[in-house]
Amino acid sequence: MNASSTDLSPSPSDTAPDAGSNVNANSAAGDRVGTTDQPKFAGNQGRGPHVKRGHYPSWYHGNWHDHWDHPWYARPAAWWAGGSATGLAVADFATPWTWGYWPYYNPYYTSPVVVGDTTIDYSLPLAMAAPAVVARDARAAQPGGTPSPADRAMALLETARDAFTRGNYIQALVQCDQAIATRPQALLAHEFRGLTLFALGRYKEAASPIYAVVSMKPGWDWTTLCSLYADVDTYTEQLRALEHYVTANPNAIEARFLLVYQYMTSGHGEAAARQLTAVVQLSPKDRLSAELLRALTTTEPVPPPAPGAPAKPVQASTIAGDWKATRADGTIIRLNLTKNAGYTWAFAAKDKPRQFGGAYTVAENLLILKQGDKPAIIGQLTMLAEDRFQFKLPGDNPNDAGLTFAK
Repeated sequence: MNASSTDLSPSPSDTAPDAGSNVNANSAAGDRVGTTDQPKFAGNQGRGPHVKRGHYPSWYHGNWHDHWDHPWYARPAAWWAGGSATGLAVADFATPWTWGYWPYYNPYYTSPVVVGDTTIDYSLPLAMAAPAVVARDARAAQPGGTPSPADRAMALLETARDAFTRGNYIQALVQCDQAIATRPQALLAHEFRGLTLFALGRYKEAASPIYAVVSMKPGWDWTTLCSLYADVDTYTEQLRALEHYVTANPNAIEARFLLVYQYMTSGHGEAAARQLTAVVQLSPKDRLSAELLRALTTTEPVPPPAPGAPAKPVQASTIAGDWKATRADGTIIRLNLTKNAGYTWAFAAKDKPRQFGGAYTVAENLLILKQGDKPAIIGQLTMLAEDRFQFKLPGDNPNDAGLTFAK
């Protein structure tokens, strides 16, 4: 896009308040950054009451969904299964992207990150970073008293936090990378890695892990982020540097997306929305940013659809068999439903075969595919013919066309 055709420069109101400034509680930004009602920066070890012990380090307090005063009824549909994610691991079935239901696209991916024998490919959902490991199993003690991968990753993140607070961002990055090598699905480590690269001014590198994390779950809240800094002035200086970079480089969408992340973390919804508008214009394939923008700019509850004919119940016996769906980009998804309530779901991501399996149930017009004893992905079934049905995520997302399976 030609920058001259559309004004994509950040407006002055996009700027977050300076450290210690007083901001009217009714301001358009919505929240206050660095004011006296924020928690102290140094030594902030408190734990939010909603955080389950063992899932997160003591400095984690929550995310946008928990603590941001915004009606997230219109939240990005990628977070529909966000409850299955924990701080150090995310279950393999965490998002529709993981299942190939939607195409995954990270506009900021440049090249893999290699740490020892571990390669992280941010062009794939983070749940594909390693074989599926349920979070509780990842935290289990190992034979002989050896710490679990999750415990080792947590220890490395604590070391990274100490280095970061002292301003030693290079050392913090090394420790984050080691944590990722130990536990490739550690969302906290990937998000911390992005923050460290932001602090170093390496915006293009920082955007890739931040985008991958936010594709899986909401980002950290302000209390969590600020607890990593020794003082608010340091953070404010880094934020100003990013704002100035965006002003000087209006087509640098990676920097704009980082600015979105920072504004959303600090509760500045309108400023984040202005940046997202530019991001979506510059990168129309970016589905996540479009979903975030829709969520931020929806101020009233979406009215329920007009009552129609009740959904026709589907009998499990009528859908047993081999089915195939083809996404708009040509990706083929194969679904086998056996008569004894077992299933396999298979597709290829970047030419890498991917397959899930387990038990399924049919309830009215819902097909529930499970992994273990938990629902993994749920779709509304609409029989189109004896040999065709539509599978669509619940929620009436206008951007979700669903998948049409045929025999």
